[in-house]
Amino acid sequence: MANIPRIKRQVALIDVKASGLMSGSFPVEVGYLTYGLDALKNWTPRLSSYLVRPDPFWSLTHWDSFAEQMHGLSHSHLRRFGEDAKSIAAHLQADLASHLVFTDAPEHDAQWLDVLHASASRPREYKIYPINRLQKYIGLSPDKAQAIFNAARKKHGPTNRVNLGLAFMQEVFEKSLEAVYQ
Repeated sequence: MANIPRIKRQVALIDVKASGLMSGSFPVEVGYLTYGLDALKNWTPRLSSYLVRPDPFWSLTHWDSFAEQMHGLSHSHLRRFGEDAKSIAAHLQADLASHLVFTDAPEHDAQWLDVLHASASRPREYKIYPINRLQKYIGLSPDKAQAIFNAARKKHGPTNRVNLGLAFMQEVFEKSLEAVYQ
């Protein structure tokens, strides 16, 4: 059990939703989860999420109506309520720089985060790893890791907003820790 606080202190989970899956698509929502000590000195999850205001240079030809149906975020809603890429990129750099950052879709999320950081003229300085690498890092066998991943996916269903995606990944992480350190 002694390694759990150290591991939680090092880990961040990230999820990104986008305008579509096609080349040239852009982020519409970014969320991440880190762990911090609460008043009782327990390691508790801390969720941060941001709606992304579309950059004027991001083309609406890369807006997929099916993706909008999935995440429920319209282009006009994001223009009105989203935060600018520069602000979000600053939060990401500050909050994730000292963490190992994991996701369930590293190729897509890294691509969309690079689009966000490029729009902010601020290169991404944190690396993103697949969540199964986290499971391997803490000592799970591939079979056990896959079983935990599949059980969490079945329980959580579609993860069409970042809070749902992060809840899924948090379950994978927590159940993986339980399996190793019980």
